[in-house]
Amino acid sequence: MSSANGTTVNGTSPELPDSKSPSLALAHPTTEEYTDITTSNAASWRGALPIVSYLRREKALAQTSFTKDGGITFWALIDTAAEDRTVLASCESLRHKALVLQHGKVQDVICHGICSVWCKPEMRKRGYAARMIQELGDKLGSWQADERDVMFTVLFSDIGKVAKPEHLH
Repeated sequence: MSSANGTTVNGTSPELPDSKSPSLALAHPTTEEYTDITTSNAASWRGALPIVSYLRREKALAQTSFTKDGGITFWALIDTAAEDRTVLASCESLRHKALVLQHGKVQDVICHGICSVWCKPEMRKRGYAARMIQELGDKLGSWQADERDVMFTVLFSDIGKVAKPEHLH
């Protein structure tokens, strides 16, 4: 069964909010939501790893010296007006120390890298990822700031990177 916009979820047509809805907000995914996000993105990102190994690897990567103790933050775009908490889009941000040369002076600052932007296939082409990145850009300007300024944010992306068979020798 498909809805007017061609989307089905488990045979039913979801009522999804507009990406411009004021009820959409950033949240941190619950443990169950994180597992669902990671399981759903596995088909695209696990490579040759079996799903169990991929989930174990992602859990281990979130506990490295680089990512533990606030080094990584998981984000989800949700509809606060919905009865159930459906994750519309998700991503991660990585907190980094950076050095910036500005006006002839080196400054020790904080920066954030945004990565692992993900929407389930049935949530794509609705503007949710763009809305999440907009909300996250506003949030990261002061996220985890200490006595240092958050000076910039970087978005890491592999969009458009497709291996062609003739290059796989």
